Amino acid sequence: MNEQWRFYVDASGIKKNGGTVEGHIWNGAVGVEWFPHKNVGLVLDYNVQKIDLHRNGDRTADLDLKLKGPSAFVKVRF
Repeated sequence: MNEQWRFYVDASGIKKNGGTVEGHIWNGAVGVEWFPHKNVGLVLDYNVQKIDLHRNGDRTADLDLKLKGPSAFVKVRF
């Protein structure tokens, strides 16, 4: 729209296979940034994150975590 407003979509992830630890982590977000000042702005976004890890071997462990929801924060850029 202009220099003060930004819209964004972000997606990222990583997967690990093999060894004693396996799993994946992925993240997705959509949001808007408003910078009323050159270096300080406000951000509103909605984020979804999934962490799924497994440890194989004599002692096993599983982590299956899903985080989602809105966020509001102040952003400083240089």
